[in-house]
Amino acid sequence: MLKDTSLQRNGKQTMSAYGLLDNLVYVYDGNQIKKITNDMLQAFLYSGYRYVDKANTDTEFSYDANGNMTRFADKRITSVSYNLLNLPEEISMPDDNHVSYQYDTEGNKLHVRYKTSEYQMAYQGFPLAQEACDGTEGISEVIPDIPTVIPLDSLIVGPIGGDVVALETSYLTDDYCRNIVYEDSVLKMILLPEGYISKSGDTYTYHYYLKDHLGSNHVVLNGSGTLKQQMHYYPSGWPMSKLSALAYQRYMFQGKELDMMHGLRWHDHGARLT
Repeated sequence: MLKDTSLQRNGKQTMSAYGLLDNLVYVYDGNQIKKITNDMLQAFLYSGYRYVDKANTDTEFSYDANGNMTRFADKRITSVSYNLLNLPEEISMPDDNHVSYQYDTEGNKLHVRYKTSEYQMAYQGFPLAQEACDGTEGISEVIPDIPTVIPLDSLIVGPIGGDVVALETSYLTDDYCRNIVYEDSVLKMILLPEGYISKSGDTYTYHYYLKDHLGSNHVVLNGSGTLKQQMHYYPSGWPMSKLSALAYQRYMFQGKELDMMHGLRWHDHGARLT
């Protein structure tokens, strides 16, 4: 039995104006989403994150026998395979972008490998180029010139943010050894209960979180007390504002990692990605 429900979401449309960003209609088949539409087609400059409606078919989501999502057309995800623990193992996209995951026997994430197609649409120099969305979505004042396709000698921001990698590097990797995070085999972060230590070259820098009542990281300060990042969230956990500082570190809602690579836009909540 199909049923519809709707959601309207307001946010920052311009540098000084706020208004409607999303006007969503959800079509359910039982308790599973079948289709999402957003009739707010305008991409506002400097806006907060919107739901990008990239598909318009009767069925935009597919599921396996266990209820795991195997297709998400609006995110251009063509297939998702799962391991015996029902954790995502391989994500495929039509432009030859792929994401693969490895876990230990308890389901803790150990390794992520991102394959980046040289033909993907992205924005040169954008702090969240890992998002790799298309159209005008994501325009920011830090982008003076937006190419349609990144040439092979261009630079994009790596999965964690802060450094750049040449696009001819076909694969980016993250490794997780308990509370230690590596990017392309280089130590990047040491996660702590109330913050983290970042490493750049031979320099280690302490950072501290100020959390809200849900345990979400609201403010990030460095060891000198300088504000480095500030986040506000919708009840769903999605960031309210699209700030370049969002790339500073990506542990956000309830302290969970936000993965923007290839336009995934989802949090790692352990049991599954949402």
